[in-house]
Amino acid sequence: MAKQISFNRYYTVPVALTGGINENVGSLELQPGELIDCRNYMLTSGGYGGYISTAGYERIDGTYIPSHFESYLLTVDNCERDVLKDDVLIGTPSGAVAVALGNSVTVSGDISLGTARLVIEALIDVGTLQSGDTLVNGIGIVGTITYPAILYGGNQENHLALEYARSQVLEVPGEGDILGLHVFKGLVYAFRKHVGLATIGMYVSFNGWSEVDTSTDPIIYSVGKHNFKFSNYNFNYSSDTFSMYWVDGVNKCRTYDGNTVATITNTSKIGTDNPELLATHNQMLFLTYKGGYLMGNGTPGFPADWTAPVEYGLGHEITNLVAGVASSLIILLDEGIQVLHGTSELDFKMEVYSTQSGAYLNTAQRLLGTVYMVDDRGLTTLEAVDAYGDYTANSISQKFKDSLLGKDRSILRTSTSRDFNQYRVHFNDGESIYVSFEGKELKGATMIKFPDPVVTVATGEDVEGVPITVFSSYGSGYVYLMDSGPSFDGGEILATMKTAFHHYGSPRSYKSFKRLTAEIRGEAGQTFLMRGNLDYQESGTAPNIWNLVAAKDTIYSETSIWGRAIYGTFVWGAGIATNRVVAYLVGVGTNIGFNIISSEKYRGQHIIQNLVVDYELLQRSV
Repeated sequence: MAKQISFNRYYTVPVALTGGINENVGSLELQPGELIDCRNYMLTSGGYGGYISTAGYERIDGTYIPSHFESYLLTVDNCERDVLKDDVLIGTPSGAVAVALGNSVTVSGDISLGTARLVIEALIDVGTLQSGDTLVNGIGIVGTITYPAILYGGNQENHLALEYARSQVLEVPGEGDILGLHVFKGLVYAFRKHVGLATIGMYVSFNGWSEVDTSTDPIIYSVGKHNFKFSNYNFNYSSDTFSMYWVDGVNKCRTYDGNTVATITNTSKIGTDNPELLATHNQMLFLTYKGGYLMGNGTPGFPADWTAPVEYGLGHEITNLVAGVASSLIILLDEGIQVLHGTSELDFKMEVYSTQSGAYLNTAQRLLGTVYMVDDRGLTTLEAVDAYGDYTANSISQKFKDSLLGKDRSILRTSTSRDFNQYRVHFNDGESIYVSFEGKELKGATMIKFPDPVVTVATGEDVEGVPITVFSSYGSGYVYLMDSGPSFDGGEILATMKTAFHHYGSPRSYKSFKRLTAEIRGEAGQTFLMRGNLDYQESGTAPNIWNLVAAKDTIYSETSIWGRAIYGTFVWGAGIATNRVVAYLVGVGTNIGFNIISSEKYRGQHIIQNLVVDYELLQRSV
């Protein structure tokens, strides 16, 4: 862009991208790094600032995690035969196993002279093929590997291994939606109706889905009635005697120790024994029943002994049970909160904590030592209720209350992420609100949109102790691993944000906006669509639109005519590092905000760390 002489004052203003969505203040009070709209961006955690695109999710069954598989380009010399698609290939001496991908592959060169060369795109299924390995297929020796190389980039042709692995993942057997999910001893357990039967199967993800035997007391299926709730607990004090316990609102409580499913019968329950919620706490098993009844087995350490239980009628429906600190059990009602203190019937004391603040069903979660829940006041904590009582002030969701309370009756589930320090609210249309914390301090919230709504969800640790979250959706038997992979189970992740309109010190003075510098950290080849919007996008106001193409270190910019252009694009051509991308602007207004859009299905997450805006302050005022 040619240099221009200017006699106006020139300003450079850094914009820290932070704060998330803010729906609670007027436009003049918004900070320039806050958002007025967003999909599929989160606030970063740890040392990085800015907004990070959400990770994807992908189907799993205990065999393949698709994104863990990479495509290799194998150069094989001294070939003796062709390799066909889906051939299983074995390397010697490495012992690695691969699967040939793509179309059938034909040897090039003269086999008789030993000069033939074969290039195979393959998924490495076991181990790692090494240079010098003798490669063998089902017929015999293929040749000698001279150069195994991993394929990278944003094209599907470079990710056939991922696509192949995804195609091999199986649904949980059965029909209808998955009714319950749980993580126990590093494995995922799923519950789904048997085909053609009024019973529910229990399946574990170990080298595919295997059914757990529940034939001694089948789990009865009832249309639209099940709400599975789970707990892992050790009543025997030995490190290897953990069991999982669950209820579903239809059947009796059950337990599974990794070998055998057993039914727990509440012999003191009058009427149908179909507990709705459970908690394992202080060596006791607590169950809830419709009508606001809480019962606990009478003998600590013996969850199946219900000869002399403790029982409380609480006057409101119980929506959540949460084990508190020390000896407290937190009982959340549709209206009210009560806390049971003590370790046995000898010292139990029920305390009324609140008479109005309560929690919606399936919304209470413990994160960072704090209990979070949603009710008609919004998102709140026990600490906030304690400080502000039964008032709206106890809500910590003021910045995003319109989005939360506008859909509060369509909440299906909530979950937490230990990696991102987030409380997540999942709605029935696929939208979620991710609320981020730094320690216990609220950082803000952003909006996420999945094509597959989160209908059931479970958190836990895999066999290596890594925190995981799994979920299922409508009309499918697939189980998905959340925060995993670069796509939404093969679909593109469309990430968008719209920053607040900011006046840069003077809401009445015109500015001539000259340049935007975006600092972005991510993977090579990432493409973004960007636009600047002037004066609240009022009718008749021309948006500023630009096209950017980044080739190595050279960036070319080009302005477009308002009304005829589309979002501009730039291709980020550097490696996994922070890049400064400069766009020259042409536009005059009192304020400006920015739209940023990306769409990817093979590249990883990216962080937009901050923006730097350059403008001239003009003399004219409105």
